[in-house]
Amino acid sequence: MKKFGKKVAKLLPVLALCMVLMGGFAPEASAESSYLPKITNDMFNPGTDNPIYNKGVVVVKTVAGLGALGFTLAVLIITLVLIFVSISPQKRGPVWWALISCSGAAFVFFSAFTLAESIVKLATTST
Repeated sequence: MKKFGKKVAKLLPVLALCMVLMGGFAPEASAESSYLPKITNDMFNPGTDNPIYNKGVVVVKTVAGLGALGFTLAVLIITLVLIFVSISPQKRGPVWWALISCSGAAFVFFSAFTLAESIVKLATTST
């Protein structure tokens, strides 16, 4: 615990300097500031060309695509192990469960990639 306290004590001046610099260089953000956009429901409307909706779709598609890629590769590797490696009967059960689990996860990520616009619309719609 003493080591952690010493490390935090060493970081405090650096953190304080960062706070001072960020406070000095950050533009003023007020309700009348021209830097801030008007926050309305139109920002979340997919019919308009808004940055929040478009970036949300990109984020969901990126995460879903990476997940689908990873689990699809896992399914391929596990399938190759089942085909080409001699596995004892006691160890086949967990390998089959891993194959079924990775197949289900790949299906979920592919579905999220396909339904990215609907997911973002649900996340940004206010009631």
